Amino acid sequence: MAARSIKTIFRDFWYIIFAELSSRYSKLHWDSIVENVEKMIGCGDPSNGYAEYVCPKCGNKKQVPFTCKSRFCTSCGKIYIDKWIEKTVRNIFDVPHRHLIFTIPQELRKIIFNDRTLIKVMMDCASRAALEVLQSRGTDAVPDMLVIVHTFGRDIKFNAHVHMLITEGGLASNNQWVDIPFFLMGY
Repeated sequence: MAARSIKTIFRDFWYIIFAELSSRYSKLHWDSIVENVEKMIGCGDPSNGYAEYVCPKCGNKKQVPFTCKSRFCTSCGKIYIDKWIEKTVRNIFDVPHRHLIFTIPQELRKIIFNDRTLIKVMMDCASRAALEVLQSRGTDAVPDMLVIVHTFGRDIKFNAHVHMLITEGGLASNNQWVDIPFFLMGY
């Protein structure tokens, strides 16, 4: 069996699956999801536009199809993520950090799936919880936090969860850095 790319699988089956799911569920697909899948399907297709380069000496022409620039696209998304990581690494404090993951019970997933405004609530609650743990050590220090929501798990089922990169310490009200290795203190 020949290997198929994700783009090929979507190109071959997206409209069939979309029609079936749309007939079953009223609010399953948000416009941004449909837009990004359709961008990815057409990524690199010259019929969607291209730049043409012509050698001034020999007249050879080369067409370079436009890319979709969608984060969902396996090639464009990789470029987007690599640039985002590079920029983020340049801008974070050079201090120890921890990666935290906050999940929700399976019973709440459908509620959040149907009301996406709750994703912001999840982010706020995770940030508040991490700050409370840090400040429970008797300091008013405020850590640096990078908070990102993933809405799907590895099995591609809806499973909203929060990833947080947080400094082990923070700036106190006197503008001094306070080291607080709070994850090593027996919680």
